[in-house]
Order: sequence, then C-alpha cells, then structure tokens
Amino acid sequence: MSVLTLKGLGSNLGQAEAFQELVEVFLASYFSRMDRAIAERVPVNAALIFLKRACKRFRWQNEPNWQDSIRLQVQSGVECLALQESHRPPRDLPSLIELCGSCPPAT
Repeated sequence: MSVLTLKGLGSNLGQAEAFQELVEVFLASYFSRMDRAIAERVPVNAALIFLKRACKRFRWQNEPNWQDSIRLQVQSGVECLALQESHRPPRDLPSLIELCGSCPPAT
C-alpha cells in the first residue's frame, strides 16, 4: 500500500489525522532502514502513480464521471511535480513527513 493510498483512505473515512499518524510511523520505519535519498523522488513517484491511475480510468471508462476523475488525478500529479520543484530535498524525517503530507491523497 502506498503512502498516497493510505492518505486517501484516511480522507475517505473522515479520519485523516489518525491515518497521518500511520503514514508518519510508516515513513519513520521505512527510512530508518532505507537511504533517505529515495525521499527526494517522493513527489515524482506520486505524480507517476496519479498518471498511471488516470490512464487506467481512461482505458476502461467504466465509472460514472470518469472524465472528472481523470482531470482530478492529472491535476494531483501536476501538484506533486510542483512540490518537487519548490522543495529542497528532505534532509531529516520531519521535512520528509512534511513533503509527503503535501502531496494530494489518492482518490
């Protein structure tokens, strides 16, 4: 499960704060073992996830309002890329959590 999916699940259930704690614990655990340089790519990876989901919806076109969902996902990807450009690479866990928290949740 991706961080975006976890955030989206919290938003959909109306429990964003509780799920934010789960995201923070996951990130702390993950980056205690992994190279923090990976964190520099979080917004780009998030943008790619949104684009992949938008392409899948476009291919199937089997949901009500699929066009609106695609527009939202592409816009979310654009927002993630803007974050990549506007933030310096995260140097510590709090700045990493902030960067991940800035990306829109998956819908």
